[in-house]
Amino acid sequence: MELERLAENLDRWDVLASTYEVGIEEYDDLDGAIRLLTRLAEVYEQKLQDPDGAIDSYGRLANLDEGQTDALDELIRLLGDAHRYEELVDILCRRVEKLEEASERRVMYCRIASLQEEQLEEPDEAIIAYRKAYEEDPDALGTIDHLIRLYTKRERWAESADALRDKLELLEDGAEQRTVYTQLAALMDGQLQDANEAINHLQSALDVDPTDTAIFDRLCGLYEREGQWQALMDLLEQQQ
Repeated sequence: MELERLAENLDRWDVLASTYEVGIEEYDDLDGAIRLLTRLAEVYEQKLQDPDGAIDSYGRLANLDEGQTDALDELIRLLGDAHRYEELVDILCRRVEKLEEASERRVMYCRIASLQEEQLEEPDEAIIAYRKAYEEDPDALGTIDHLIRLYTKRERWAESADALRDKLELLEDGAEQRTVYTQLAALMDGQLQDANEAINHLQSALDVDPTDTAIFDRLCGLYEREGQWQALMDLLEQQQ
């Protein structure tokens, strides 16, 4: 374009940007406005080294046409580089709705959750995002582990127990199963005050590894504390 050649020769990209800003307001057709906003964003970023101007232009473009996923992707990149995390989360939430693959949505929800927890210090919002990620792929152990950690941090004990049960369904390794059973037992015996459920989980852990003396001793102690003498006698006989 003639205007861009003049801006290049005179090194007056600022004037070109101002001209484009005025021109956008005069466009009656959507396609023309989209092209001009796209070019304006490129001028701001590449020629004027003005990321804020580029962010504004891509934001206007994304609002002008909801189908502009490229504009959302550019906003994600620029907002991330600028550490503008609250705005970045808003754009990621818009972008994730346009992804077709469940695996891609899970990854993006996890990114949203990470930003909400680490940068925005909003653990409850992070939990919501991780739960959405889990809904996209219930077999993702990493997502469940994040939920367990955050539920524990927020002292949401019943939800933590539910997440631990979900994790159990995915585990095949006996040692890992035993660990989760003992975590559930501790949670039930402590925060949730359900001794019977704690006993059930310890028994499940002992079924996985009957040689684990620490679990055996804990189970015996619970039976004794709860006055379940017959169950205690049965357990002792089994171990002989």
